[in-house]
Amino acid sequence: SDVCSSDLTVSNDNSLLFISRRGKDVITCHDIVDGRLIRTIGGGRGTAMGQFNCVFGLCTTPSNTIIAADYSNNRLQEFSVDGTFIRCIGIGVLGYPAGVCCNSKVIVVTDRVSGGVAMFKLSSGSLLRRFGGYGCRDSQLQYPYGVCLFDNDTHIAIADSGNYRMSVFTIDGVFVRHIGVGELRSEEHT
Repeated sequence: SDVCSSDLTVSNDNSLLFISRRGKDVITCHDIVDGRLIRTIGGGRGTAMGQFNCVFGLCTTPSNTIIAADYSNNRLQEFSVDGTFIRCIGIGVLGYPAGVCCNSKVIVVTDRVSGGVAMFKLSSGSLLRRFGGYGCRDSQLQYPYGVCLFDNDTHIAIADSGNYRMSVFTIDGVFVRHIGVGELRSEEHT
């Protein structure tokens, strides 16, 4: 299978760069200054804890751990920056997790197939809420991917790729607005 980079994140001290490597189903850790490979995180393709089946989005937690969206295993996995497996999150809850971000309280993850967004408590990994759903209406998403928290972590922006727009929700999952409607479709799709 093809190996491509899906996402990246940086350690809290800005010394390490982590890259998700779809196709190899690992995360590579590099020195951010010289690019040298330091370690590989994850046990390659598989379903066991610490293994991936199509690793997508990454984020760094405030406690300097790495959370990875394990797309086809339908879960998130958390690792220390030295590569030690910590835990799985979202088993039985997530469909196909893609984008992931977090702050000191929550983990937010997009689900590519259901068009939904799930929010978990960072400390326990328990589900707090779900919102969105597949479609093209204001509170719906199609193939969401990238996600970020902004405005002092009171809002969530989501790359709503199937609808060619960015969608904004409150941290409580209430739809606020779209950004880029009519502007984000590529020339080949017009």
